[in-house]
Amino acid sequence: MVYKPVEKVIETVVYEPVEKIVYKPVEKLVIKEIEVQRPLLQFENLAELKQWLSNVKLIDIHFSVVDEIGNSVPKFDCDDYARRLQDWALQEGYIISFEVIRHTEYNSLFTQKKLPVGDIHAINSVIIGNSVYYIEPQTQEIVFVANLD
Repeated sequence: MVYKPVEKVIETVVYEPVEKIVYKPVEKLVIKEIEVQRPLLQFENLAELKQWLSNVKLIDIHFSVVDEIGNSVPKFDCDDYARRLQDWALQEGYIISFEVIRHTEYNSLFTQKKLPVGDIHAINSVIIGNSVYYIEPQTQEIVFVANLD
């Protein structure tokens, strides 16, 4: 019997300490019921969506609080913008959905701003004919996502 030398590979994992993460409850705006005056519609085409968005004014109110070290922290963030755009659409009789996507998808589609690695972001989506589009409510950038069929 012949013995052959065996190399033993040992993989080590190094854990690096991170800052302590503190989760605190965040006070949110109260969402009111919206009365729709007519049947809800999809946008007929991209031009109609762009025209409608150009007339939408998402009031840029930033509510803030002071954190434990004295910094002013905004309370009006991406989900507030996406909800507000959805509310406006419903009031006008249009269907716009609320979406949450990861930084990888966001950064591959949108060009006007980029998200840090690991972030998630609230946006809106619409279906026009057979196509799905995402809307960044903070910049009103529209991007094609996919065809349904």
